[in-house]
Amino acid sequence: MAWQRALLPLVLAFSLGFFASSVRGAPASFLKGRVVDDTGAALPAVTVIVRDERGVTIATVVTDPEGAFHVPDLLPGSYVVHLSLAGFAPRTQAVDVPLAGLELELTLKLSGMFDAVVVTASRGLDSQSLRQIPQGASVVTSVEIPRRPTRTFPDVLREEPGIHVQQTTLGQGSPIIRGLTGRQVLTLVNGIRLNNATFRNGPNQYLSTIDPYEVERVEIIRGPASVLYGSDALGGVINIITRKRGYTDALQTGGRLLTKWGTADVSGLAGVDWYASSPRWVLNVNSFGQRVNGLRAGDGRYTRSAFSRFVTNDARGTPGRQNPTGFTQHGLSASLQWRLGDTQDLTLGYQRYYQYHVPRFDQVEGGNGRPHFSFPLQGRDLLFVDYDKQGWGFLDHFNAKVSYHSQPEQRRIQSFTSQGALGNITDDRSDTNTLGFIAQGRTHWGGRQALTLGGEVYLDDVTAANRILSRAGAVLVRDVRGRFPKDSRFRTYGLFLQDDVQLTQWLTGTFGARYSAFQLRIPNLEIASFLSAIGVTAPGLSDQLSQSFDDLTGSAGVVVSLNDDVNLDFHIGRAFRAPNINDFGLVGLTSAGFEIPGRGLRPESLLSYEVGIRGDWERVGGSVNLFDSELSNFVHRVRTTLGGLKEIAGSPLFTSANVGKARMMGYEAAGRVRVTRAYSVWATWFHVAGRDITNADFFPAEAGVPPPQGWLGLRWEPSGRRYWLEGFSNVARPQRRLSQLDIQEQRLGAFRTFSQIRTFRLAHGIPLAGGPLPDGRVAVPIQEIADTPFYTQTDGYYTLNLRGGLRLSENYQLLFLLENLLDRNYRVHGSGIDAPGLNASVTLEYRF
Repeated sequence: MAWQRALLPLVLAFSLGFFASSVRGAPASFLKGRVVDDTGAALPAVTVIVRDERGVTIATVVTDPEGAFHVPDLLPGSYVVHLSLAGFAPRTQAVDVPLAGLELELTLKLSGMFDAVVVTASRGLDSQSLRQIPQGASVVTSVEIPRRPTRTFPDVLREEPGIHVQQTTLGQGSPIIRGLTGRQVLTLVNGIRLNNATFRNGPNQYLSTIDPYEVERVEIIRGPASVLYGSDALGGVINIITRKRGYTDALQTGGRLLTKWGTADVSGLAGVDWYASSPRWVLNVNSFGQRVNGLRAGDGRYTRSAFSRFVTNDARGTPGRQNPTGFTQHGLSASLQWRLGDTQDLTLGYQRYYQYHVPRFDQVEGGNGRPHFSFPLQGRDLLFVDYDKQGWGFLDHFNAKVSYHSQPEQRRIQSFTSQGALGNITDDRSDTNTLGFIAQGRTHWGGRQALTLGGEVYLDDVTAANRILSRAGAVLVRDVRGRFPKDSRFRTYGLFLQDDVQLTQWLTGTFGARYSAFQLRIPNLEIASFLSAIGVTAPGLSDQLSQSFDDLTGSAGVVVSLNDDVNLDFHIGRAFRAPNINDFGLVGLTSAGFEIPGRGLRPESLLSYEVGIRGDWERVGGSVNLFDSELSNFVHRVRTTLGGLKEIAGSPLFTSANVGKARMMGYEAAGRVRVTRAYSVWATWFHVAGRDITNADFFPAEAGVPPPQGWLGLRWEPSGRRYWLEGFSNVARPQRRLSQLDIQEQRLGAFRTFSQIRTFRLAHGIPLAGGPLPDGRVAVPIQEIADTPFYTQTDGYYTLNLRGGLRLSENYQLLFLLENLLDRNYRVHGSGIDAPGLNASVTLEYRF
């Protein structure tokens, strides 16, 4: 039964915990302590980890309301105590525990803005402070993730400097970094590429296939990073690092239960995280499920509805919830770490995340007015083996990974015929399977240099098929050519080298180079059968396509330490993106229209210059980064014809092409001020301006270049207390810089052609000449709105929000969020849905 399955993790945890307590030896000694801040106030909820000299975790405890902790049954000897608490700088203390036991008083100091460490800048082989990275960078920790309004993983990134998160629909989200998104931003999971050969050029849903509740931290590098990570790392890199626990000197078990509710989308979530650890192995299992329903936007109305767009021309909006926007999702992950010796570990991991029946709201009621457009299935399965060794020959650190990544994607689309009748249903399924191999090492050369070197191979294989269903759901045609050509292959090979060098006492440098090679093979580009199945007669492309690319790229950066508190950063970097199977083989409906394969494409290339300044004092910290990037040969959709056709299935015809050069310039700023011990103010702001140099237009980004925007927050978190409270606001200026493609997009300008309006009105029995309607609304004559945009800008906005937390006991924590307190109606630029209206969310967490 369902309730029995739900209790299984708890029964297992209780059983293993009982077994652990029964096999543990008699108490030998102990370690007690109290943790305070630098005013002497007790600090509860501090995580205290005790490790032995080999680095094996002996115990993990949390301080009580008086800041006290107790580690019993400890053998006499030398240990290292690690202390961590959000908002405070981590502390490590070596101790010698005698037979009679030891009592300590330890002090934590408030953390600076750049005390966090990252591993992405050295491919996970070494940790570096944010101060040491010559590019814009930030970290989101596991403490911050549950505090943010999160439905899917992209929501985690919203408050980070320089990141704009676009949502095509409620179950999707795509970060835009320095004007670039989709396949021009690289996403990693534990250093393994999530990007594959079918990633789209615009906003996509793939980042939503990450479980935010299994994430330990997220590391973000803004700007080009192709030297270490290869293709796609133009706008930046997002590295998602999942939880990894340490070994213990005896069998220990624990975990947490999580539940969450939200009102604006009538959502509910439940999850369980369980682990068992020993001196030789650690097992971790995580699972969750969530149901999200129709989203209520601000003021109880939503804009850009199909009816307003094609009939009434009323930009004020349509009352009611945004339906359909609901979906279901679940995740499961498991990992087993095995200590092979004092210096080497082997980790086996599996991650599974699936979404079901995610509607494209902007393609149906929310924009284009189709009867149906959804993703019945969107998922991700990752299986990996990770070998890690400290010291191997001349290498200080060696790591190797083998991964198998499978990404199934299903689309179901139904349109109206040109006469307004319901058309047949296209049911498309594609599976992209990627086998990956990574080998890398890091070594010190002399006393001033650290070299990172290695190579990687990714082998992408695509299977795809399409079915045509009748309006009643009966199968009319099977095995039609899918969106991607069946049995397509994409191969990626790369070698890289990076040198981190201490040039002088106040000057450090990072210099790197990479060689990459790519092979693409599409056995048959035939699209005539696909077009024929949907009732279109046009010539097909039937020849085999084989294409090879290679690239040599490099980067250089320096950090100048003016003093202990202030750094200057300079960085020059080149990045590239090799055209993939999506560019060369895609056929079907996209957000812009109906797309057919591109021909003769060349790799995109980006050259970026960046300068930044960071300052971090006891009470004040901040950073400003300025960048200037030029993108050459950028691949974009352009209008085309096929056999004399300009439209297919009522949508304009597009193809991918290299369209010239574009330039992005802008800045990113972040700061924090500790007003008192309890109060702190934080803020971020960024601005990007993009131009298409070749065509003298604004940069035609798929979701539009975001407007100037930022966040402002005031946090009250008194030391030694169990509670905290924060008010915060998101502010965005209007975006009037719309390219010609932005004007066409239903999510932005929502341009309306005569044929689109005519088809929609015929389907709903609305006169083309306009006039009063039975419900009291008035249809505008078709000639007044045909071939015009619905909007010419995205309006600016600001929101007021409140969140807080209460630690009910050592085991229970309560988090709450009140979002959009003013219930304002607004839309995040480039999104396909209006943002949530007044929303109350509650999260309850129990640790055992």
